[in-house]
Amino acid sequence: MRALVVSLALAGVALAGCGGGSAASSETAGPASSVASAPAGSGAANAGQTAAACDEINRLTREQIKGLTDDSPDHWQAFAFSLQTMADASSDPEFQGALTDLATAALTASDDLASGTPVGKATSGFLDAVPAVDHFCKLAGKPLV
Repeated sequence: MRALVVSLALAGVALAGCGGGSAASSETAGPASSVASAPAGSGAANAGQTAAACDEINRLTREQIKGLTDDSPDHWQAFAFSLQTMADASSDPEFQGALTDLATAALTASDDLASGTPVGKATSGFLDAVPAVDHFCKLAGKPLV
C-alpha cells in the first residue's frame, strides 16, 4: 500500500514537472503550464509539451531509476506511473501512445524485478520501447540520454 501511495505522489510530481518544463525536484511541484491545456492542433504547444516531458523522463531516469541500473521494483513501478501520467497529459496521440508503451514496459520491468529477474534481463523490454519515445524527443530538440 505504501508503494502505491508513493507511486501516486510521484506521478503527481511528474505531471507538475511535465507542465512546468524545468527539472522539478521530487519535493516541490511548480504550477501547471498552459502548454498542458493547449488544443491538440497546436504544433508549438505539442512541441513544448513533448520537450518538457522528455526533460522529465531524462530527470527521472537519472534520479528515480538511477540510469536503468536500479533493481528496485518499487522505483520502476513509480517510474511507470510517472510515464503514464505524462502520456495522459499529452495532446499528441502518437507521443501519447509511445509513452504508454514505455510506461507498460517499465511496469513489466517492475514485475520482473519483483519476481527475481536480474535487472539487465528485466529491463530489456523497456529498452526496446525507448527508441519510439526518443524519436519524438529528438524532434522536440530534447533527446533521451
